[in-house]
Amino acid sequence: MLLLLTIHQPILLIRRVSSKAMCLRKYLKIQFLHDMINWKVSLYIMASLLFVKAKSILIKILTKAKKAFDSRRLFNNWLKLLIKYALKRVGFDAKLIARVNKCALELNPEVFGIIVDRFSRGFIKSIECINHKLFVNGVEVNNINDVVYDPGTYARVLGWTYDAVHGFWYKDNIKFRYMRTPILEIFEEDMYEILDVKGKIVVDIGAYIGDSAIYFALKGVKRVFAIEPHPDAFAEMLD
Repeated sequence: MLLLLTIHQPILLIRRVSSKAMCLRKYLKIQFLHDMINWKVSLYIMASLLFVKAKSILIKILTKAKKAFDSRRLFNNWLKLLIKYALKRVGFDAKLIARVNKCALELNPEVFGIIVDRFSRGFIKSIECINHKLFVNGVEVNNINDVVYDPGTYARVLGWTYDAVHGFWYKDNIKFRYMRTPILEIFEEDMYEILDVKGKIVVDIGAYIGDSAIYFALKGVKRVFAIEPHPDAFAEMLD
């Protein structure tokens, strides 16, 4: 009896050790597979993010390239302008002189960039020089820079009219006492186009002169509340 117990105990010990070893092997195998899956998932996520980033950069480059190439339809010396524009952006002293027929227009880089951008988006359709006078979209302007820096000039280029008798700007039955840049951003460039406000109640906090409130009203809101704390802007909104 003692001999059987003596032989049986080492066998049980061996079985326990073997069982634990098998469990350890299974655990290590599972852990290895888990680590491999995690590594592959991480690699896939990193590759996806890099692809999205690269795609975004490529789209921006192609968009800028298209806009740059579109400038050929605006200026006679478009290629020379693009080279000087690029040099100016990296710090070189280069003067931008755009040629439109017999007119020579001095531009700063900001004006050149905005003019080309607006042309590519369809807001500016033509720049012409007739009898040494400058016309943008068929509207005579004193200076090409005014199309960028003067809201009134840009408004006329976009089809707005100033009623000097009654003292207001109008287009498509929309009227404003004074022309402001946000008016053009909202009604011409569709700043709030992505917002679906039809049939909804809108609270416009910081309504300024009421331009956005009018825009929402024209888009079919149920009701719009315009809140403006600045007394001058509020007075202009009510005018």
